[in-house]
Amino acid sequence: MLIAASRASNSDITRPEKTGVKTNEKGWIITDKYLRTSKEDIWACGDANGIHMYKHKANYESQIVFYNAFLGEQVRVTYHAVPTLSSPSQK
Repeated sequence: MLIAASRASNSDITRPEKTGVKTNEKGWIITDKYLRTSKEDIWACGDANGIHMYKHKANYESQIVFYNAFLGEQVRVTYHAVPTLSSPSQK
């Protein structure tokens, strides 16, 4: 299990690509709608995927990973209710 808590990617230090996990051009771990990475049996949540970097979103994603990775379920992540402070000009 990897925990990476920050507001910038730590992939220059952690080197997830050495495990076969794909990252985007900014170093964020790429996940699918179930928070799986490109490597079998590896999931990513929280700031590691670079999507809505808020604690409450990371808590929610950790529940999704638990259901999928440990209970074998197929729960999709959804961000429809993630509150943000961004203004329309930041989109």
